[in-house]
Amino acid sequence: MATPQCIGCPALQRLLGATSLKVFLKHYWEQKHLLVSGNGFQSYDDLLPLIEFEAFLTRNDVRFPAVQIVKDGQNVALNSYARELRIGSYVSDGLIDMDLVAEAYRQKGTVVAQLLQNSFPSLAEFAQELSSFILGKVDVHAFLTPSNAQGLSAHYDTASAFLIQLRGAKRWRLYEMQIEAPTSEQTFSDSIPVRGEPIADITLTPGDVLYIPRGLPHSGLTFDKESLHLTVVLFPKSWIDIFSSLLEECQKEEDFRKAPFEFTLFGETNVKTAKQWRTLVERFLASGIESGIPQKARVSQIISPASRRSRWHGTLK
Repeated sequence: MATPQCIGCPALQRLLGATSLKVFLKHYWEQKHLLVSGNGFQSYDDLLPLIEFEAFLTRNDVRFPAVQIVKDGQNVALNSYARELRIGSYVSDGLIDMDLVAEAYRQKGTVVAQLLQNSFPSLAEFAQELSSFILGKVDVHAFLTPSNAQGLSAHYDTASAFLIQLRGAKRWRLYEMQIEAPTSEQTFSDSIPVRGEPIADITLTPGDVLYIPRGLPHSGLTFDKESLHLTVVLFPKSWIDIFSSLLEECQKEEDFRKAPFEFTLFGETNVKTAKQWRTLVERFLASGIESGIPQKARVSQIISPASRRSRWHGTLK
């Protein structure tokens, strides 16, 4: 009997290098960091070709927060690199001025280009593969940091991430886990400083990948050359998310809508209802991202920019 294909496994395994997926999930996932060395041979240039990223940074139609700037642990004021957009009576703030962005970069500001899976076909496909595996959302951001600079100060995130070094080198200091598997509401606060000395001091060079679990404080800074890296942020569905969506399915079943008096009055377990619940869970796990699972538990499709081009095929001549 053939083993079912693992959807998204090749994309994740590419990031893990020689570390097996089984070992990663058992010993590293949401527990501790993992450094995957590219040994000077691994390259991720296909995910974000430099020439395409440079073209992105010359556009005059990019809106905040697709691009923002951070410096020395602080967000740079938006009005210092964006301007007002006026079309007739319509007025809107947040139109990014790439000339001002370049000037902020020369003043040691880190340029953060966010949600690049919406702009680059290669990143859209890569993010969709990872999304299929984790049954959740995947966002991809790029950090362009000038030489001898620091964008964000030591902090932790509420989502795990892979850092992929594309250009230059960046030094990362990692600290003791601040909070185990924080929720989206348990964000980092400057009022509670990072504890102790670094537990790891890692320098990433092109082709290296660093996995950072959520809740693990980290900070990065550059050397005498600029650095460009991708941050691939993972938002997998938790068992709570899955069970919440399955509960909606339970409303369609008569047995689930009944009061459990047999159990509360006589101490008997309703075996039939328990089996139905197990069937729902098993159907979800077996279905992956197919239509057999509840709508809220499905993975949202990332629409690749490449697919949009075909919509106009033969129309514009």
